[in-house]
Amino acid sequence: MGDLRDLTKLLHPFPAHMVERNPSGGGSYVSHPVVEQRILDVLGPVTTELVQVIRGDVQGRAPDPKGGSARARAGTPDLAGAVVGVVLRMTTTIDGRAVTVEEVGDCEAPHNWPHDGARAKDAFSDAYKRCAMRIGVGLHLWAQDHFYLGEKLMDRDGEGTQPRRPAVLPSQGDRDRIGVPMTRPSPLKAACAAAGLTIRGVAAEVGCSDAVMYQVSTGRVEPWPKLRKDLADVFGYDPFAGGEK
Repeated sequence: MGDLRDLTKLLHPFPAHMVERNPSGGGSYVSHPVVEQRILDVLGPVTTELVQVIRGDVQGRAPDPKGGSARARAGTPDLAGAVVGVVLRMTTTIDGRAVTVEEVGDCEAPHNWPHDGARAKDAFSDAYKRCAMRIGVGLHLWAQDHFYLGEKLMDRDGEGTQPRRPAVLPSQGDRDRIGVPMTRPSPLKAACAAAGLTIRGVAAEVGCSDAVMYQVSTGRVEPWPKLRKDLADVFGYDPFAGGEK
């Protein structure tokens, strides 16, 4: 296969502090500016085209005196022919290959917006993030525990003479330590497997970026004392000491 450097960076999971929980219970997500930064960082500006505006009738809701908001208590009117979604086309170049994807974006709650312009903007943002997902950005949030491609491509890229660093960088404190290789195989993956944990989950537990934790797990970076202490708190022993407490 060809050079997957761009694709590897696009697919790399976002660190836990950039991931937000949907208050309505719709899962986790990253904000539009975060998605935009990843695309600009890896690909530069991309071309987008509004293919279609989708309109539909939205049923109103009767007043609810016990509603939790003024809108719920007042009720909402029927909306005829309101903007409920858009179709967006994104065109870019990934690893030298021209790529075009299309996605539908949804205006999740049309009554939350005062006019169709605002509804279209909401739907456009949703469509943009879904197009980004089609080229790998934030795919781990959709795949959740079934996400495997990021590590696979990182391993494949690392087979060359110079391992490629992912697009999302760790904090400055962690960044200063990158490049100190281990002199022995890393035991972190085995410790995670024995404990039923994932590398990404452990990274979130200790407040470390996914990028650095992956490099520690593959032996590319030696864990520094504070990280070893935090890992020992997670596992109940220090995996790098060679034995349990």
